[in-house]
Amino acid sequence: MRNHPAYRNFRRVAVGLAVAISVGLLLLLVFRPRPTSSQDTALRVRSGWDSVPDAEVIVVDGNDVVAALVLLPFSTPLGRTTPESAFGELFNTIVVAKQLEPKLTDADGRLVLPRLEPTDYVLVRGRVPGKSASSSSVESETLWFISAEQVDDGALSVEDGDRGGQHLLDVVLASPELRETLLKRLSDEAEGIAVRQQFDSARHFLKNAADLLGSTQSAAVRQRIDQEEAKHWCHQAENARDRGDYELARQLADKLDQLAPDSGDKTRLLQSIAEHEGGLAKVVDAQAGGANCAAFSPNGQRAVSAGNQGTVLLWETGGWQKLRQLGPKLGPVAAVAYSPRGDVVLAGDKTGAAVVLDIADGQLLRRLQGASSAITAVAFSPDGEQAAVGDQDGLVRLYRIKTGDQLHSFSKHRRAVTGVAFSPKGRQVYSASADGTVRLWLAETAVEQRSFSADESPVMCMSLAPDGQLLLTGSDDMRLRIFATESGEEQRRMIGNPSIPRAVAFSPDGRLAASGHDDRTVRLWNVEEGNLLETFQVKAGPVCCVLFSPDGTRVLSCSQGDPKLRLWVVAKEHLGK
Repeated sequence: MRNHPAYRNFRRVAVGLAVAISVGLLLLLVFRPRPTSSQDTALRVRSGWDSVPDAEVIVVDGNDVVAALVLLPFSTPLGRTTPESAFGELFNTIVVAKQLEPKLTDADGRLVLPRLEPTDYVLVRGRVPGKSASSSSVESETLWFISAEQVDDGALSVEDGDRGGQHLLDVVLASPELRETLLKRLSDEAEGIAVRQQFDSARHFLKNAADLLGSTQSAAVRQRIDQEEAKHWCHQAENARDRGDYELARQLADKLDQLAPDSGDKTRLLQSIAEHEGGLAKVVDAQAGGANCAAFSPNGQRAVSAGNQGTVLLWETGGWQKLRQLGPKLGPVAAVAYSPRGDVVLAGDKTGAAVVLDIADGQLLRRLQGASSAITAVAFSPDGEQAAVGDQDGLVRLYRIKTGDQLHSFSKHRRAVTGVAFSPKGRQVYSASADGTVRLWLAETAVEQRSFSADESPVMCMSLAPDGQLLLTGSDDMRLRIFATESGEEQRRMIGNPSIPRAVAFSPDGRLAASGHDDRTVRLWNVEEGNLLETFQVKAGPVCCVLFSPDGTRVLSCSQGDPKLRLWVVAKEHLGK
């Protein structure tokens, strides 16, 4: 039967039909529609896409669109930008910001996109043929903005989506989440531009985004931009003030009128400029009951102060913030010194206590025994290993700092010691006294080598030049004398001193000297010529302490009964001369 012709014909038909059905099923499987939410989407060539073979396509989510909107060059207000120009800039911005390569067509000429999420947008740009007014053929750039929801069965046509950037903006603003993100980014971008000190650009950006932000939010951002600019000009004015350019400082301060009229910044700035111009740089409310003495650390980054209430305080000198109290409460402190090593402080009070205090933890390290009367002067040796302590009875004792042991005592003065200092190499000690003399003696043996006389007038204060070549004294006869330490001879007297000096100090380079007086003034002197350079009016009690900052640009003063430390500016024209 299998060889029967009818059977053979039936078999050929059945096989052909089976092949046809199999091919049909295969084709149906291959070309079935694919959902966009879970599979890749191919934009098939149809309805004009074949006319745009070189179209650029990118896929972004809503937040990327928002980011690109913020990065647009706001040459005109965003809401009124022409759709084509806005969308073109947007396309470029996203490509640059995300460094994306446009998706190209596949081998079949289809625009292939990755899997689309419901929140994705497809941005397409290409050139399509058209007709000009003269009916000639031209190509024009066309832009499409297509949401993932508009992708139907993996196919798009030229008619799908909306052209231009305005619709894109409308879609973003219609979404509460995207709108909130856009507004925050607009605000942050405007403030970020201001932080970069591009204040006009920040305001221009804010103006163009004002329609989107609304009046309330725009006003808040504008206020923050004004505050940022006010801070900038305030800082510039302070720099000009510190350089001594007071005219420029006032001009910059005037800018605060419009930026921060109610802040009080301009008033405070003008006051500080006036104080600087008059020499006063800083006032620190330091010691309740009155600040008697102070000392800088070797690098000038810290300082200590002490006074009538017996507290020794450690300060950070950048902003003059109090760091801690050092050691226990003492009697009224009359003298302090900062170790050249920067690790300890030596303080002496009016009860006869001399103590070594640790800088790191503020603890009392040891007491220096032996004094029975008020401590009046203290000093460290250059290596920080020894200390000299002078008292009201006219004695000077030398101690070893590490152990607190007394090494020597010097007893040639007949009245109170008013100042002590080591020579630069630490081998000799200078001590001044109300008996009218300054005596030089060996640290190793306490043997006197030389005496400097102030015409028998009590010496109220003393300072040794950093190189050890000159000695400056202030006496009860209202005279400031400079002695040559090598010969002991008086070299010159300062001219123009009408009041008793209570404190003197050399500048770090030895070119200048400062003196504090009973008439509530601090005076600045040229050492080489002996002439008065400047007078600072303290407006407090008699000045009992003066010292230069380690960089020589400031003079610190204390006044009797006054809780404040005052820092005075050394004018630029006096420095290095």
